[in-house]
Amino acid sequence: IRQYRVHVAGEQSVTVGSLAQAESFVQQAGATDYRIEPRESHILLGTAPQVHQQLALLQQQYGVDEFIIDTPIGEPSARLTSLQLLAEESLTLA
Repeated sequence: IRQYRVHVAGEQSVTVGSLAQAESFVQQAGATDYRIEPRESHILLGTAPQVHQQLALLQQQYGVDEFIIDTPIGEPSARLTSLQLLAEESLTLA
């Protein structure tokens, strides 16, 4: 997933989901001194075991004790299922 960071001189930077949104933001702001930078999203995806493996690598690399899990799934029941699968995998590994 690609995102864009918009930096407007003298204003707070914002992140948007497309280049068109970035250009629209600049136009609406009436900005002439700005820059738009593409950003790579750092998203973990896959099955519960795959996500846990990726988290384990990040834990080793950065020495973190906890993660905040955000599952950007629109359907509430699907989001709950996703979190339950991750939790069950965590219990399996414990």
